[in-house]
Parts: sequence; C-alpha cells; structure tokens
Amino acid sequence: MFLLKTSSAALAAVVLFVLVIPISARAGIVTHVAPEGNHNSAPTLSKVIKDSYITDALLEHGLKAANLSDSCSRHVMQLWEQILNLIGDDSARNSTGIETWALQMVDAWGKIPEGILSGHINALGDFDECLAVRGPRQDVNPFQGKYCLIYASPKVGDQPVAHQSESQRTQSGERSIENLLKLLSVVSNAELPLIPSIGTCLPSSCADEEIFKIVSVLLTNINLLPLTTFCSTDEVPTLGGGAIATMSFLGVLLTFVIVGTCVDLAVIYHFLPTPNVSNKLFLVCKAFSLATNGKKFMSTESNANDVSCLHGIRFLSASWVVLGHTYLMGIIQPLWNIVDTYSMITTSISILFVTNAAIVVDVFFVIGGFLVSLTLLAMLEKTRGNMRSMPIVYLHRYLRITPMYMIIVAFATFVFPLMGSGPYWHITKTWAGFCEKNWWKNLLYINNLPIYDTIKDPLDAPCHGMAWYLGVDMQLFVLSPLLLFPIWKWKRFGVVPLTLLTIASIIAPGVITYVNDYPPTNVPFQSPTKRYSQEAYTPTYMRAAPYLIGMWAGIFFRKMRKLTSKKNYRLSSAQVIGAWCIAFTTGFTVLLSPHRYMDPEYSFQRAESAVFASGQRAAWASAISWLIFACASGYGGWINQILSWRPFIPLGRLTFAIYLVSMNLQFLFHLQYRQPIYFSNYHMVNLYFAHLVMSCLVALVCTLFIEAPFMQLLKILLPMEGKRKSSKIYSNNNEIIKGELPRNSVSPDPSGRQVTIGSVSTLSANSREVLIHT
Repeated sequence: MFLLKTSSAALAAVVLFVLVIPISARAGIVTHVAPEGNHNSAPTLSKVIKDSYITDALLEHGLKAANLSDSCSRHVMQLWEQILNLIGDDSARNSTGIETWALQMVDAWGKIPEGILSGHINALGDFDECLAVRGPRQDVNPFQGKYCLIYASPKVGDQPVAHQSESQRTQSGERSIENLLKLLSVVSNAELPLIPSIGTCLPSSCADEEIFKIVSVLLTNINLLPLTTFCSTDEVPTLGGGAIATMSFLGVLLTFVIVGTCVDLAVIYHFLPTPNVSNKLFLVCKAFSLATNGKKFMSTESNANDVSCLHGIRFLSASWVVLGHTYLMGIIQPLWNIVDTYSMITTSISILFVTNAAIVVDVFFVIGGFLVSLTLLAMLEKTRGNMRSMPIVYLHRYLRITPMYMIIVAFATFVFPLMGSGPYWHITKTWAGFCEKNWWKNLLYINNLPIYDTIKDPLDAPCHGMAWYLGVDMQLFVLSPLLLFPIWKWKRFGVVPLTLLTIASIIAPGVITYVNDYPPTNVPFQSPTKRYSQEAYTPTYMRAAPYLIGMWAGIFFRKMRKLTSKKNYRLSSAQVIGAWCIAFTTGFTVLLSPHRYMDPEYSFQRAESAVFASGQRAAWASAISWLIFACASGYGGWINQILSWRPFIPLGRLTFAIYLVSMNLQFLFHLQYRQPIYFSNYHMVNLYFAHLVMSCLVALVCTLFIEAPFMQLLKILLPMEGKRKSSKIYSNNNEIIKGELPRNSVSPDPSGRQVTIGSVSTLSANSREVLIHT
C-alpha cells in the first residue's frame, strides 16, 4: 500500500467529486447544532446549496451561459424543485412532497463510496433504476431517465492530471504523491480507464452535450474537470442494415445446417437411398451436416507422421491467452480496490505468468513457421521445385481462414452492441465504429500494420483488435515460399536469405524500441497503450522472429529425421538433458525477467530496453522450438505424453475459434457490470475457468456451424489434385524423411487437422488449416 502523502486540496477534490450534489468550496458550511428554541439561527443544508451554489452558479452561469434548450432547462428545474421537497426546509417544501420519478432519479445518482483511498473511485449509481424513470405524465413534453457516466480528473493548475505531461505532474508536485492520486496520474498516461467516474441521472430531454455542460458547472468550484461523458436511455436500438444482413445470413446458415443434417441422417439410417459419391448436391448437404462434421471433430485418430505434441501445446497456449485476457479485463474494469491491485501487479513475481502472457502468442508463430517449412520443403521435393501452383495455394489459404473470421467480425460489429447494457457498454459501440471504418483492412490482412491515425480520427483504430495475429501470420505465410525455395534449390547457400531476415527480425524490435524510447516490453499501467501497441507490438517486423525461428526448427527437424533414417543418429543423453535445462531456464527467464520493469519508479534505459526487446521473443521462440523438436523426435518423455493426450486433439481444433471469440465473450460479461468488483486472484481464477469453458462451447458452435461447412465447400468447389487420386491416408515415415512423398502423405497442422503433404494444400499448414482427410 502506498504511503499516504496526499495534499488536502487534492484529496478533497476526489471526495467531493463523488457527492450527489457538490457543495461549493466558498459556501463555508460548518456542521453545528442550532440552539434549542432558535431553529432558524443556522442555515440549513438545502438553503446553503440553493443560495450559495445552485442559484448563483447553476442558474446564472450554468443554465443561462450553457445555452440549454428550453425543454432541458425546464426539466432540470423541475428536478431541482423536487429535490428541495426532499431536503429543503418548510419554506422550500410544497404540500405534495417529492414525486416518485424525482426520488428515483436522485436515488440513481452515484453516491460517495467507501474506501476512496483504496481506489473505490467509480460511483456508478443505479443504471437500471435511472433508465426506468418516467417524468410527470402531465408534462407537455414527457421525458425519461437518462443515465450518463461522467469521467473527471483532479485539476492542478489549468489542466486535469489526466491531460498533463510527466514534467507537468512533477512540477506541480503530483508525482510525489504515492497513493491514489499518483495511481491516477500513472494510469491516465497509460491511457487506461482508471480515472474517477460518477453515474448521473438527468432528464432525457437534455442532449449529451448539455449534460456535460451541466456537470461541468457543478464541478467548476471543486477543483475537478470533466473529461467526457457517455449516456444511455432504455430506448430499443433500431436494427441497422448491417445487423439485419448479419442475422439474416446466420439464419440462412442455420437453415442449411438443419437441412444438411436431416438429409445426412436420412441417408445414414436408410430413409433415403445412398447417392452417388459424385452427387454434388448431396456433398453440399453433407458439408453442413452436424452428424458428419461432429464425428470428424471428435475423432482422436492419428498417424505416424502426426506431431502429436502440437495438439496439447496449441490448446494449452490458447488457454493461457484466455487467462491473460481474464486478468486484463479484471484490471481495466471498475474496481473497489484499485490501489491494492496496482500494488500487486507491480510487486508480485508470480503475477508475471499472467501479465506477461502476451509472449504466449509467439508459440503459435513458432508452430506456424515449423509446419510451413516441413510441408513446403516436402512439396518442393515432390514437384521438383515447381512453384506454379502457389497462387492456388494462397487462394486456398485465404478462403479457408476468411469466412469464419469475417462472420465473427460482422457479428461483433453489428449484433454484439445490441446484446447488453450497462454503464460501460458504450465501449462496444466505439469498437463497432472501429470496424465500420476499417473492416476492409482485416479483409486484406493488413490490420496489424501501423496505418491508423487516432489523433485525426478517433474511430481510425484497428477492428477486432485481437485479430492482429492473423494479419502477421498471413503476411509471413505469403513470404515463406520465397525463403524456403532457395534452401531447397541451393542447399547451403540457399539459407542466406532466411539467415539475413532472421537476424534483421531480431534486431528490428531493439532499434525501434531505442529510437522511440519505448519500454522493453508491454508494462501494465505504464506503456502508452495505443502508440506502443500499433508501433511496437502488432507490426509484422516486430513479431517475425518467432515465425522465422520456427522455420529453422522445421528445417533442422527434417534434417535430423533424415540422419536418423540413414545413419540411425541420436542425440546423447547429455545433449538432451543440457538442451532441456537451457530451454527451461530460457523460458522462465523470459517470463519472469520483466519483474523490475513493473516498478513505476524504475527508470528505463534506452540501451537496456532495446536489448531486452530484441532478445525476449527470440529466446522464447528458441525454447518453444526445442520443446516441439524434442517431443517430435522422441526426446520429450513424460512431457510429450502429457502434450500428446488424445483429448487434446479435438480441443486443439477449437483454438482458432477460441482466439476469435474469447475476448468478445469476456466483454459481454465484464462490460455489463453495474458496480465495481473487489479484485483478488481467487476471483479472477474462478472467472478464468468460466470464461474458458464458455469460450470452448461457443468455439465449438462456430466450428461446427461455420468453419467445418465452409471448409468442406471449399474442397468441393476447389478440389486439390492430390485428393482426386485417393482419399487413403498414407503413413510411411521413411518416404517423408527422404523427401520421396506418397500421393497423400499426411502432416498435422496447428488446428489439429491432418494436412496432406503431397499436394499443394499442405503449404497452408499453420494455425488455421482445416480437415482435408479423416
């Protein structure tokens, strides 16, 4: 817990901010008891508020100077008159008392919360009670309750703390406050929504801008500046064209699934004659059959060429990503104990397994590079270096990934914002605006590049932010044949392009970090989120190293398998044990080494940050590459047995859908919170398992209803050459090791499907390939 050194003026600003009706600093209220028999000698609270604050400030400088509409001004005054009936003296009250609508509206405002110094700074009020308010029936222009969430910041000088630079905070003395206000200063610089907020309830006749003006007047004299406001009413949102089109498409898709399943079951149980295998209409119906696709999904069969450990690595990595997102959502949502949470995040070593979970995404890049090198080199061996089929390979790759990806993006853009409500639900509408503007960048898989300008246009931001991975993966996939063809063609000299690009991909993060003075990694509460993310986290040149190192691992694995086949070569026990020790040490060092960077007082040195940024991903990728190589080559022992557990095969097939839907499911849960929560590890772990199970269930639906049908349709419409000849799975290790591929040899891909090595379809063996043979 931070030491309490808060100045009285700054602390008073935070406390007064969450009062229902702020009291002017110049009112001079003193709590005392009037002498008996002289009840009028001391001013009442209502009289002080009315005479000193409302009449002088609100009416003259607020309603008049703010140029409010007539209906808004009149309804606000009606509300004020009703408040006087509640708290005023006998002269201020009327005989009718306060009306129910006004009582509900006052009751729905955020009140001063307990534990402000612990970080309970979000007085959200009662969202649902406010929306249920209905004004006087006799009013000519009836109104209802309008809930508005107001963000504000303590003001130092002429600026709020949230808008001040580091030097300004230091000059004003705010940087020396080691408690709540220091936290507010730090997180506001990191662009996290952990600044004071209050829920207000005012008549719906007031526009959002008018409510902002009213609240600005209320906060003028108490050293607070409002930053922004987000308002909601209970009006049923109208369905736009995008929502109608998306739901109509999903309805048609559901109809196809029902019809296809019924036809398939009718054939299976002999209610219909068995059609010819070349009957395209029946094949289309079968492509949408839950019975067929479900059977394929649940299959745990594998063959001799299957790198079975990848199933477990893939699913466990996806689960780890969900864990990191769960804690992320827990940190950025309204909390009761922000200060304690901040202390835990910045001091605990064990929490790094969560806060540093972003490094886990690199596991998928390593897997993608590993498999693309295996499959492409095998294809080049088979076709004797013929690259004429590459355009078809790229088309297959694009059509396999894109349908479910864009359907989920469309759903998140047009339908998801209609599925919930709450004080923070407005965030979903902002994200929908991102996608309405930039969806085409996702369609072209360039959404990860730093091509956004949120300064000029706040809506110019990445659509479906977690999909940056797909952009990186697609770009590296397109590049991979240009790097592997020289290796097949010229052997030793052919490795020069891949070597040079690998070195450049390791150096580039360090150079960019040094030039821009970025922190060494994504540090919670400190990294300037938007700028760091777009320039130093998602670009391809910042994330290419793990993919390229994975390609090297695939090349080395292929070479070692040939040596094993020809010369029965095996690594010695000492070599294996030494490699495992190095891999474990490297992995844990990468995970835990950012601990000192979490300290908000740590002074980042450019050179140190650059070295760490260059080395962390390369080191982590090297450790994961050994894990894959060791398990695939028989050096994995009990680790390989765990990762090769057969239930991981179907679970591994869900990883792509889990990655796409898990964050939206967490948003659906967390953004509907009506009140702050108490953050604790136990609470987060419980939420994590709930999120993981729900993500798997929704991913299963997406896989069976969207992904599998479209993959089968692709096989029908664009059949690959190798599949026309035979559908039998060939599993002779020796032929693959020698490069003498059978017609339909099979290799696994990261999604758990079996991928044909002997045809051009295998080049798309990475995190998003689908079932080709069962």
